[in-house]
Amino acid sequence: MMLRIALLLLAASASAQQRYTAERRDSLIVLTDHEDGVQATLAPSQGGELCGLRFRHNGQWIELLYKACDYTASEGWRGKAPLLWPATGATLAPGERAAGQRAGRYQVRGTDYSMPFHGFAQNMPWKADIVTAGRNEARALLSLNSTPETRKLYPFDWLLSVEYRLRDGRLFLVYNAGASQQNQGNMFFSIGNHITFRTPFLPGSGAAAMTMETPAGFQLAKDDRNLPTGKTVPNPYTGRVPLSRVPTGAAQSLGGYTSDPVIVLDDPNGLRLRMKHSAERWPAQPLVQFNLWGDAKAGYFSPEPWVGAQNSFHSRIGLVELKPGQAWRWTIEIQPSATARM
Repeated sequence: MMLRIALLLLAASASAQQRYTAERRDSLIVLTDHEDGVQATLAPSQGGELCGLRFRHNGQWIELLYKACDYTASEGWRGKAPLLWPATGATLAPGERAAGQRAGRYQVRGTDYSMPFHGFAQNMPWKADIVTAGRNEARALLSLNSTPETRKLYPFDWLLSVEYRLRDGRLFLVYNAGASQQNQGNMFFSIGNHITFRTPFLPGSGAAAMTMETPAGFQLAKDDRNLPTGKTVPNPYTGRVPLSRVPTGAAQSLGGYTSDPVIVLDDPNGLRLRMKHSAERWPAQPLVQFNLWGDAKAGYFSPEPWVGAQNSFHSRIGLVELKPGQAWRWTIEIQPSATARM
């Protein structure tokens, strides 16, 4: 009898330890919460990004990201979840316009530099430092640091990392940016994640029926170059609104949240996704905290959590600034869940 009890306890312990797994699959890393049915796939060689996010719904695994882990050449938006760093959106000097450009100019201490739109971190291979799973979570730590090539675009030394942590049905993306003690002057940046979800979430549902809810305080006003002016207008997306309300291909930059910025996306056939983000220190308002973009009817929508703004290197809107030796942390939390059909 005692032997049987011991075996049962051992089996229960082994089962509990298998709730979370972390695997290297060729060039990808797969973190899984088997109990709550959430799986995250990471691509270190492709900008260290989250390239897949699956949720087990009614016994079937549902992929939530647009063009998940598909890196074959294709037309249109690439999808997935590229990191935007050290700039979000266009960087345009006076007189420059975004049409036909993929980079713009800015200055540091009197020297001109070119900055690709949305920065360069998404185009670099990251190092996978830790991949592990235990009783309480699965996690992976990826890192990237400055090189002689990055200094030609961005004259600072830095270390950037992202820790993916999957626990209790929620995925956390914890970014840390550190400025070298050897930097001359403050290092400045904006940061964002261009995470792109499939619309609708569920087969047989309809993108037109999907809704979003986000309690932003305002929308940032834009000039004739589609860049923030520093002025604000009332948030046009109050309460629960259909995704079809968001103009196709025209970024809607929201800010003014009184607590951690949060957005909830609902598929009426029974799947909800909640995403919020928090910063160790927020730049002064106004700044962009969610940058809504996409074409839900065409199958994709990007809520884009940001800390920054388009053209922040010139306007200084939303910039994070680090003295030599300082560090800064930013966390995104994503939670998919099943709901009753509406």
